[in-house]
Amino acid sequence: MSNEPMRVHLLTRGAYYRGLLHYSDVPAASRPRLLDYLNSKARGRGPAGDRASILRLDDAEITVYQGTSKSVSQAATVSLVATAIVVAFDETRRSSTLPPPTFPTAYEQRMAQEKEPVLVLTRTRHRLRGIARGGVKRLAARTADESFVALTDVTIEDLSMEGRQPAGLPFVALNMDFVEAFWSV
Repeated sequence: MSNEPMRVHLLTRGAYYRGLLHYSDVPAASRPRLLDYLNSKARGRGPAGDRASILRLDDAEITVYQGTSKSVSQAATVSLVATAIVVAFDETRRSSTLPPPTFPTAYEQRMAQEKEPVLVLTRTRHRLRGIARGGVKRLAARTADESFVALTDVTIEDLSMEGRQPAGLPFVALNMDFVEAFWSV
């Protein structure tokens, strides 16, 4: 696997972060996909007295929204609590030179689940329309290991700002802790 850093986009309740994800705690040879990394960080949370898991972004751009205005700033390093992330996605294009496995892995078996279009509303006033493998059943049956779930072919709209164009994304990791409602479309 490449040692190339992963450029990520992270949306929280009041800001949008873009930068290079710092993997200080993961060996280069075993760096996970963004979804798996976020789920491992989200598992680090515990009772209120416990330390929260922190993500570090290098060469970050921070956009803070205040009403209809926004301010943009740059920072060499930003530390962000993993559980504050509502939606995340990456820009990294990965290519593998490994041959395909000869037997289905657990991941491939999960991916073979039925695809179902879903509509999701978040408590942060975002509407996401996309495909969930396993559909609404998958969104409803959360496990303790997975706070973040994958949606593909996503259109995301910010309902708090009029006139803002929806964004189309091939993949997002959605934090189910911020989901208000979801249904099949």
